[in-house]
Amino acid sequence: MATSQPQGEKNSAADLLHHYIQCGQNLLERCHQQEHVQGIQKLEKKCQAEVRFLKSLENTAFDECRLKSSNLGHYAALVHAIENASGVTQVVQPFSCTNRTESLYVDVVALKGLAWIKVVARKAQALHLIWAGQGQFGERDLLFQAQDFVDCSSEHPVNFNIPRVVFAFYNGITIPMAKALENIGVTVLGKQVPVAPDIEEKLLELSLADAEDSEDDGSEFIDSDAHLASSLSIPQRCIGTTEYIPLSSSSDYIVQHSGEISKDLCTQQSTSEESESDTDSNHIHGQRSRPNQAPCMEAVTSVDQFVQKELLTCELIDYEHMLCSIFSDRDSDTDSIQNVNLDITALITLVSAMTHGRCNFIFPEKILSQQAAEERQRPALPSLTKFLKGKKQFACQTAVDSFHEILDMLGGKSEIERAKELLEKVTVVKDSPSHQAMDLPETSKIKRRSKIIFGTGDTLKAVTVTANSGFVRAAEHQGVKFAVFLHASRALTEKKEQYATPIQ
Repeated sequence: MATSQPQGEKNSAADLLHHYIQCGQNLLERCHQQEHVQGIQKLEKKCQAEVRFLKSLENTAFDECRLKSSNLGHYAALVHAIENASGVTQVVQPFSCTNRTESLYVDVVALKGLAWIKVVARKAQALHLIWAGQGQFGERDLLFQAQDFVDCSSEHPVNFNIPRVVFAFYNGITIPMAKALENIGVTVLGKQVPVAPDIEEKLLELSLADAEDSEDDGSEFIDSDAHLASSLSIPQRCIGTTEYIPLSSSSDYIVQHSGEISKDLCTQQSTSEESESDTDSNHIHGQRSRPNQAPCMEAVTSVDQFVQKELLTCELIDYEHMLCSIFSDRDSDTDSIQNVNLDITALITLVSAMTHGRCNFIFPEKILSQQAAEERQRPALPSLTKFLKGKKQFACQTAVDSFHEILDMLGGKSEIERAKELLEKVTVVKDSPSHQAMDLPETSKIKRRSKIIFGTGDTLKAVTVTANSGFVRAAEHQGVKFAVFLHASRALTEKKEQYATPIQ
């Protein structure tokens, strides 16, 4: 039977619920605007489920703590990251790892794959307690998760660059935790705060209490904090500092203090955020009592204000700073690429008469007329030359030999001259395809010549510039992903112009 609430508290709770529902609907609308991002439907479904749950509370008496355990804070942070990070391509994306039986989920893949962002909306002090070994039984602290991210990212390079792991803390992070994360190679974004005095006192009390219990059992100790902490399998506390070195927590210790710890976490935390990297909920739920602490809804005049005041209490993350920190003075993500491997299609496109102003024709061959029409609408050369600028260009012997054969048969005078100038800038290397390329089974889309060309780029750690999207997709279906830059296909057309119809 539902307990009755005083009228004032009831109205306050109803107002708070209304703001939560409004926030959830706002997030749904913003998700819908990001339809181009792969995986956004997963986030949209999670927001829909949260709104349905919140609406189910409208005609019931409910405890305010049910709202405080909502996922909306985490989802609001995710949406903010999607909207503000550059080059977002995927959301809630699974990646396989050799040291994990299950996939690792990356919240936001940004900078066209070069940044893996994990969004953290839990309060800084609650995170610190878990890191210090005072979480609930089985709860993994953030450093273990961070190491998984670092290890996994090394297995999924983008254009031969390992993605940067970024942890974005929307409700702050303690300074010792931030340092520990940075030490293992994680970029930390968010406000860094000292460990709260009451958290330090709590950890000290638990350490001393456990030390007394161990002394009663007849254990021998040396009079030092380091030995004490090591013997108890709890964090080593440095005297006079806020530095903690997390060790594996004893199961018996956590179970023994679980009631005390659970209460502490629930009073420290006003939002909850999943402890694993995917967005499936693994929240800490407890009996939260917040007498006389109902938020003043009159001060909240918009959804954005509600998110910042109630769900995410620190400053929103500056993703522009992240972009600068990763790429320093570079202009874009493609500037991280140093070497390129030119496929036959790229060599032809770079010298074709069609891409050099001779596209106003209708050719007898339908495919050539289609390419000419595309060229008039979207010229292929500008984006291609922009990508190649400042990069060292390679081509393997097989690609160059095949290019010469096509030139001899189809090339016009100016196309042959441009080809000569182009090859003077290209470093021709012997065929040296990688094992993963040559092991691909040959099919209608996977030819031996393509395996040699793409495989040589693989060995050179060079991005292959190609219009052969069929080979790229077929290789991906076989589990082999090549680093490529895809461009529009163009043919040699100078000799064909004499049979074509000029158009205005």
